[in-house]
Amino acid sequence: MNFCFNDFQKRALDLCLAINRLASLFSSESEILCGQIKELANSLTADILVVERVGGAMPLNLPASLVKSFFDELSISIVKDVDRLTAFLEIAMAQNREKIRPINFDILIREYQRLRSEMFSQAAATFQPARDSQTDGVGEVASRICEQVHEAPKIERRISFPIKKVYYQKPVNRPIVKKEISLRQKKLLGAIKKNREARMSDFLGVFKNEVTERTLRNDLKGLVGAGVVRSEGEFKTRRYYIS
Repeated sequence: MNFCFNDFQKRALDLCLAINRLASLFSSESEILCGQIKELANSLTADILVVERVGGAMPLNLPASLVKSFFDELSISIVKDVDRLTAFLEIAMAQNREKIRPINFDILIREYQRLRSEMFSQAAATFQPARDSQTDGVGEVASRICEQVHEAPKIERRISFPIKKVYYQKPVNRPIVKKEISLRQKKLLGAIKKNREARMSDFLGVFKNEVTERTLRNDLKGLVGAGVVRSEGEFKTRRYYIS
């Protein structure tokens, strides 16, 4: 049996580096998701390294059942990691659309899907001869996985990783018409301008608890969405600034 996964190993490492580079640009609201994406990319890369190093060191006379057990476990882990990673990248793309162009995420998603598909296509061909009439060969397991993988559309030239250039989204100018800003929102803006930043506790003090926190958060959300105000931090400690 011949594990020829050197190309997959290099591509997995390059993709992992590209993800770490891109994740460093995520907004503060994507901090938790950023950690999950990095962890998944590292786990996936480690599994592919195991296939190359441990698999390549297996004795030729090793029972097919043991080879099958080894590869089955890694196959399931890799497929799950790729599926979860691409799903998380799609979420991150939606959360950071204003800051990072979607093409950066599209490239990573497409290359991970291609890596998974090509890896198991080669695995199926590599292990198919080991199958006998009494025991399912590991090639059959890889074949079944391949059948469930929807290959990404082929492109004319392979993209070289790691990504060295990140495509930033151009800021969108959103002129605000005065009538769109309510009196409450004007007071919120005044509180922010006064100290250059403000928290929810500051806003509650301005309105002397006459307005609920939920209402104020909705007003602030409208200002953030309009590009007048930007926010940083988590829910309870979030600060607001004039854009």
